[in-house]
Amino acid sequence: YIENVTIENAMYILNSSFEACESIKEIRAEKAKYIGRSAFSGCKMLVNLYLPKVLYLSENSFMDCSSIQKIDFRKVNDIIGDSVFENCYSLQTIILSSLKKVNETYQNIFKNCSNLTRIDFDS
Repeated sequence: YIENVTIENAMYILNSSFEACESIKEIRAEKAKYIGRSAFSGCKMLVNLYLPKVLYLSENSFMDCSSIQKIDFRKVNDIIGDSVFENCYSLQTIILSSLKKVNETYQNIFKNCSNLTRIDFDS
């Protein structure tokens, strides 16, 4: 089983790269700027994210990551698509201090995030 993922030099994490890898607990990608569609969808054991340079999140990118409690995406400036964090039941806090826009047609970005108590738009 894969528990820790470190991506050294990739700028893009492609669509469905780690989809349904249920044993992943930690992801580190220091240079990644773009998270593709469903890249980490279904990583049910994921608790730690270190993605300090990510600028763009695509649809379903963290859907069904039900163990993660806090996400720090302070550099993200655009969410592209639906259901980015849908069914992240344990998510309590998310930092999006650089977010510039979310298209009004996107739906269910935080659907079923029943423990979400804080979305921080300030740096």
